[in-house]
Amino acid sequence: CIVSPDGRLLQVSAAKIQEKMPNLSAREVKEITDVINAYLATNGFSSATNLRSQTYDLLLKYWGEANSSYYLRFMRENAQGLVEKLGPFVVTRLNFDLFDRMVNGDTLSATDKTEALKMIEFVFRVTGMVDASVRSVVGPLDLNLQSAAKALSWDETYKQWNKFASSPEQVNVRKNEVFKYCRTAITKSLAATPSALRQRKTNELLEKVKLSALAIATNYFSGASLSVAEESIQKVKFLLPKTVQEVKAQNQAALTEAFAIKARTQSLLDKAKTDLSVGKSISLFTLMTSSNDIEKVFEGMKDLCDKMAPSIFEDVAFGSLGLVRSGWQSNMFPEVGAGVLAHEMGHIVSFAVKREPIGQEKYQATRACAAQGHANLVKSSDVSAFVQFQEEDWADSFAVSTLNHLQKSWPYAENFACSLIDLDDKASGTPYKELQLFDERNADTHSSGFLRALQVQVGLGKALPSSCVKAMSESENAVVGKVCGQ
Repeated sequence: CIVSPDGRLLQVSAAKIQEKMPNLSAREVKEITDVINAYLATNGFSSATNLRSQTYDLLLKYWGEANSSYYLRFMRENAQGLVEKLGPFVVTRLNFDLFDRMVNGDTLSATDKTEALKMIEFVFRVTGMVDASVRSVVGPLDLNLQSAAKALSWDETYKQWNKFASSPEQVNVRKNEVFKYCRTAITKSLAATPSALRQRKTNELLEKVKLSALAIATNYFSGASLSVAEESIQKVKFLLPKTVQEVKAQNQAALTEAFAIKARTQSLLDKAKTDLSVGKSISLFTLMTSSNDIEKVFEGMKDLCDKMAPSIFEDVAFGSLGLVRSGWQSNMFPEVGAGVLAHEMGHIVSFAVKREPIGQEKYQATRACAAQGHANLVKSSDVSAFVQFQEEDWADSFAVSTLNHLQKSWPYAENFACSLIDLDDKASGTPYKELQLFDERNADTHSSGFLRALQVQVGLGKALPSSCVKAMSESENAVVGKVCGQ
C-alpha cells in the first residue's frame, strides 16, 4: 500500500499487484487496483481502521450518550442488510442477540464488549465492500468467479472443496478434523457445567442474596424509589448456566451449523457459475478477503468452535428484562459468586429506579462519591470527567452492603473483586499483571480490578495485607480506604 498524493488516502500499488500476480494481464491488474482503491476510499474502510485502537467504551464515549443508541441501531440495521446480501459469508460473524442488548443499553461483560467492537468493525468493513462507489467500479467489469479464482490461484481450492462436498468419506474425515479442532472448547464447556446438585445449591443461595438485598435497600433509597427498588429485587429473574444435556445439545447444534454453512456456501458458489450478478458479488468478496486458504474462504468453523468454550466471565445484568445471567464461575465458586450476583442485581435496581427520582438522595450521593473518588485518585478538580465509573462503583457498593447482611445467614462470602485482577501465567515472579489503581486511558466503565479488590476488602471489614497498607500510606490515597455508600 502507498499513501495518496494528498497524504490522506491509503492506496494499493498496481506495480506491486503485478509483481505478486505475474500471471495477470495489465487490464486485470488495473481492474483489481481500481476495485481495491475504491474500497479503501470508503467511509466503511476508514471507520473500521480507526476502530483498531479503540475499546467499546471509548467508542460510546466518542459517539456521546445522546447519540450512542441511534448509532447502535444503525449498525444493527446495516448488519441485517449485510446478511441478506452476503448470507453465509457474514452470518457467523454477527450475534444479533448481542446487538439487541447493545441497542437496549444493557450491561455488557468484558467478553461481550470485545465481541461487540469486533462486530461493529466487521459491519463497517463489509459495508464498505458493498458501497455504491465500489459497485460503480465493479459493475462495468467483466469480473466473474473464474477471474477471481485465477487472480488468487483459487481454482485448486475450489476443486478440493467440490471434491470434499461430494464425497461421504471426505465428509467423515472432515468431521473428525472438526472434532479435534473443537475438542478443547468442548472439554472446557463440559468441565464448566455445574451438576444438578450445584444448581440447587445456587438457587438456594440466590434466595438468600435477594433477601439480604431487600434488607439493605433502605441504605440507598426511601419513599417512592424504595418501593421501586424493592419491587425490582423481588421480581429479578436469574438465568443459570446450562445443564450437561443442554451443553451437549448446544455443541452438537454448533457442529451441525458449521456444516450447514459449508453447504450454503457450496450452493451459492454453484449458482455463481451461471449467475453473473452473484458471481460479481462472490468475486468482490473473495478479492477483498485475499485468501486462498479453504478454512478462511469458507469461514465459520473456528468462530463456532470458539463459542463452545465458556467465557472468562459470563455474569451480566439485562436491566430492560429484569434478568441476571449467572456464569459458570458463580455457580462453581459460590463464595465468589454471591458478591458477583449481588453486583449484577445492583444494576437491575439502578435500571428500575430511573423512572422514580423521589427518594434517591443516598443513591445519588453514592454515585457522586464514586466520581469524586476517582478525581481524588489522580488529583483532578474535574469530577465530571469520571462519571463513567458511577454505575459500576455503585453496583460494587450495593454488593458489599448485601454481603455484609448475608454474613448473618451465609458466612462464606469472599472478596469477589479479587477474581477481577488479571493474572499472567507466563510471569516469572508475581502472577499478577500490572497492579494499578487507575487506568489513565479511561478505557472502561469499571474501576481497575486492583482498586475494586482493595475497596471491597475494606467494605467487608476485612484486614488489608500489610504491603497494601504501606502502599496506601505512602501515596496518601484516601479513596482506597473509603467505600462509597458504606
